[in-house]
Amino acid sequence: MKALKKVKSHLLLLCLLGFSVLTGCQKDKEANAPIQSSSEIHLRSENLPYVTHGMLHFESFSELTAFTQSLESQEADLELVRNAFTALGIDVDAETIPNLTDHPICLTTETAIGGYTSARKVEESVINAALNNGNDNINSVVIFPYWKTALNDARAVHVGNRIYKYYENGGVAIVLNNDWTLYNTISAQPYEALRQGFNLIVTDDVNGSGNSLSTSVGGIGNGIFQPRFMATEAAEGKLQITNVSLVEGAAVTFTWIYSDYTTSVGKNPNRTISPTEALTVIVDNGSGTTTTLTGLEFILACSTDNFTITYLSNNQVRFELPGYVPGNPANLYNIRWEFSNGSFSTTNPVVKTFNANGTATCKLLHKNSGEVACQFTKPFFIKCGDKKTTNATMQFIQCGQRWKLDGSIWVQSGEVGCKVKYLKRVGIFWLPAFNQAACADISGTYIREVYNPNKTCLTIGASGSKCLGAGTFPTTVSYTIPEIPTVFVNPGQLSAGLGIRVCGVWRGWGYSGMPRLVLP
Repeated sequence: MKALKKVKSHLLLLCLLGFSVLTGCQKDKEANAPIQSSSEIHLRSENLPYVTHGMLHFESFSELTAFTQSLESQEADLELVRNAFTALGIDVDAETIPNLTDHPICLTTETAIGGYTSARKVEESVINAALNNGNDNINSVVIFPYWKTALNDARAVHVGNRIYKYYENGGVAIVLNNDWTLYNTISAQPYEALRQGFNLIVTDDVNGSGNSLSTSVGGIGNGIFQPRFMATEAAEGKLQITNVSLVEGAAVTFTWIYSDYTTSVGKNPNRTISPTEALTVIVDNGSGTTTTLTGLEFILACSTDNFTITYLSNNQVRFELPGYVPGNPANLYNIRWEFSNGSFSTTNPVVKTFNANGTATCKLLHKNSGEVACQFTKPFFIKCGDKKTTNATMQFIQCGQRWKLDGSIWVQSGEVGCKVKYLKRVGIFWLPAFNQAACADISGTYIREVYNPNKTCLTIGASGSKCLGAGTFPTTVSYTIPEIPTVFVNPGQLSAGLGIRVCGVWRGWGYSGMPRLVLP
């Protein structure tokens, strides 16, 4: 995500010229600065999304991206941040301030919308409760607060007529056609347990990941039309046909025509059939396009996109033909996977480890003759590396004051960055407190994946810093680099210097003999 960085210099001076300049940064306490009303602090009401089924709705990803970019832009405006804290009842000129929020613009925007609980708020509430209970071990940095404001407490968001649920491992479950019943069924399941089926895409093939919402499903346009069906054995040797299609449209209908010329309309046939019975289905996607499939050959019918590819960790890739269960007596075909490295498999799904890009071919063989009924091939691409976030906590005593620093560094889809939050011990509480200066800088390299047209892994240098003068707020300092969607760790090569200045002494990662925070 690209952010508009706008800093009001008469509130807090932004020092970018190194430590010698940083020592001269001062907080300009303008007691008479105008305070905006709470309605002016967050996005204007006409730009706020509405809530449906406990999650935010956006008509498009461009609308969602504009929402998150606006939040990030406002959080970078220190005058708006000051006014937001004031509107929340915090005296920003006090020596310490309560553990309410690090992101007041996000909080006031969420409050203005109402009707949902953000993923950001959930994380922050847990952190603040622990801090207020004297827990010294919890890391208090909330990473990616802007898109976590767009996600609800189940990490889900509604875009167009689809429901997107994001997972910690970067996977995404996409429910089509506003199928809220299906979403409620799969919402509590772990990503590894999900399988693609009717109205459900399970993928990590997105322009972005769980850490970025400026994304759309790779290779899929505004609509999907992929009729797919599977057969399972029923009583008395009959077959039960189950619809696992991906058909997206305003009024999708399935008309089933049986061997006795009777018909039924519905997602699935209303009865079982014999293995030799003729069966026809007419699929109307509601936009003038119909597909007619006749005979049991259409079950698991071949097409170029019939199987799914899911990229796992450590160069592992999972290949799966949805709906096919090896060994099922109802199968009309045997399955055989053939890979460009010379290996093969007859299981489904199959997980393989590769050291280079290649192709996978899925063959369906007639059970009675062993001849190839059809085959389809897709390329797969080995990722350059892994996305990663590292958090660390440090405590020290300076001038009789006990301080706690929470630091983080990350390489994620859409962003490379680092952050430090600073808290002082007051009684049993850790509270944001006045200090002389704070700084976050990043340097080293990470890897970018590009296609030109073949995949190339490029090593990219990263450097930059953001430093603030004396002040109580904001309670964090971060430096981020907006990136193209696919970026990866270069292990051990990217590091951050994160620290604060107290009583004339710098303390933190990269200061006073402490090593920099390194992304492993």
